Amino acid sequence: MSNLQRTLVCTLAAWTMAAAGAYLGSQTSWAWRSRACERWGAAARPVCQAWVMPGAVWQGTTAGLWSGGILGAFLAGLATSPHGRSPVASRDDQTSPQRGDRPDISQN
Repeated sequence: MSNLQRTLVCTLAAWTMAAAGAYLGSQTSWAWRSRACERWGAAARPVCQAWVMPGAVWQGTTAGLWSGGILGAFLAGLATSPHGRSPVASRDDQTSPQRGDRPDISQN
């Protein structure tokens, strides 16, 4: 997979996860905040929910966009990483430097 394809896949996954996170975050935030309206009477409950809804949706959408976008980009990056390479090398993979790999400053 070329770098351009990988970038496009990661971007698409991040935007998709961000949109899903925004939706779920707004719904969850509104559900939690509207619970405070349960103590109000049946006539005043819709007014309370209408008052609470914009702030709850704004906060939940913002949090969902950030967390969904970051999570989506991270997971897509893991899914599209080239096989056979690990981002973290184990101790067995590290080799000692060979002669000529770096300049030897002791010989002047």
